[in-house]
Amino acid sequence: MNRILRSFDYFDAIAAENFLRSIKQASLLLDFDLLDERQHESLAETLTTQFRYLTVSTSYTKSKRYGFDLSHYNENEIKTRVRDKRFWKSQIRKRSKELLSELERCIGLVSNRRAKYCGDLTYGRFRESEQKSNEFLERHFIQSLDGERVSLKEISEHNTTNKQILFYEWITRVKGFDELAERYGHASMMVTLTCPAYMHATHSRSGSLNQKYDGQTVRECQRHLNTVWRRVRAKLKRDNVNIYGMRVVEPHHDGTPHWHLIVHCEEPELKQVKRIIKHYALQESPNERGALERRVDFIDIDRAKGSSASYLAKYLAKNMIGLDSEGEGCRRVSRHATDCARAWASAHSIRQFQQFGGASVTVYRELRRLRDETLDPLIEPARLAADASNWATYCEAVGGVSVSSRTQTIKPYYEQSESFNRSTGEIIEAGQSENVNRYGEPKSKVVKGLAYAGKVRKTRTKLWTIIASPPQSDASPPARAACRGNGGHLGLV
Repeated sequence: MNRILRSFDYFDAIAAENFLRSIKQASLLLDFDLLDERQHESLAETLTTQFRYLTVSTSYTKSKRYGFDLSHYNENEIKTRVRDKRFWKSQIRKRSKELLSELERCIGLVSNRRAKYCGDLTYGRFRESEQKSNEFLERHFIQSLDGERVSLKEISEHNTTNKQILFYEWITRVKGFDELAERYGHASMMVTLTCPAYMHATHSRSGSLNQKYDGQTVRECQRHLNTVWRRVRAKLKRDNVNIYGMRVVEPHHDGTPHWHLIVHCEEPELKQVKRIIKHYALQESPNERGALERRVDFIDIDRAKGSSASYLAKYLAKNMIGLDSEGEGCRRVSRHATDCARAWASAHSIRQFQQFGGASVTVYRELRRLRDETLDPLIEPARLAADASNWATYCEAVGGVSVSSRTQTIKPYYEQSESFNRSTGEIIEAGQSENVNRYGEPKSKVVKGLAYAGKVRKTRTKLWTIIASPPQSDASPPARAACRGNGGHLGLV
């Protein structure tokens, strides 16, 4: 550090040392460095010892002071989890990657001029984590009681864990909603919601630190947008206005989130929906310079020019699979840029893609597991539509365009799974007291099939267990591609 500081004058050197000291202090917890993965094991042991005999209320308070949010666990869940070292290790890893990403963002290492969407260290950790996950999938199999064995890697390549398959499913759903809107004469628009200026860490053009930035984290920015949207939905519900569509969350160049939404509603209610969205989007700092122009933006979809799928497709592609070549109205986005956006979402635990309104995607996926004709008129039309990837007809078959998860005619059926004792080979039936998770709690119910008209049709009947094979690889993760300079080839916004 002294060699680096030698080129600065005395006062600059003192300021730099204080700055580095403050960064170091921010990463310390109980004298352990959260950013040093080698210390996570020892920190987890220390936290386990500290929390072992604490009351529930004290555990809540102390964990919050240490920076862990455990508010979504109930009292019984807290008692068992704070005494488990594996639980603390997962919490520490989560906190560590978020802290690292926030530090890179706050000191100006995430911008158009540096590294877009996330810093180099965050990206490197994400790639390393992906490689470990892939190696785990390659080394493990699921095996049924009758001896059938399938690789977890093969399974992941044929479900929505595969980003290409997830992209196709989303395009199917976006296109299906657009078909429904066209059938019923509904209006469609694209809405972009952004955060106030004080939530942005750096300027877009220069990449310099934003003097108005008040230290809001990415999670706090996302919470702000979520609050705006919850208020919009609540107001629309009070006014009996039904909307449906899709939402994509992506980062600005400096990692601050913004939303793109495709919204469908009845034509006479379009102006009312716009007014409500604008009202709540501008509740925070409404007089800020540029707020009226940039905080919320509406684009009415003209189907003569393109469907809503064509409007949202590039945002889905940019955050899932990347774009290999330029298309009409769409810049080229490298897979590297897409990986940076995914690393950003992973670091801050952000759900990037979400549907609002319309029929259940869980039911849609379970119907697609039924390959043979059911001979049941209550379920067969929906099964045929799902099997043909016809989202619009599927929605109509389970209740129509305004259907919700509570009112649709076919619902997911949940049931506690059986489990398998590996040491004895004994099957532990659902509901038995021995059928518990590692915290001694009854295992959660999982989707087992479909429920409709008082009937149940099982879609998952086999009992599987995971088995491991010897390690396959110890390769190092690939290095991050160069992203210095003006960032002109990294795409997004």
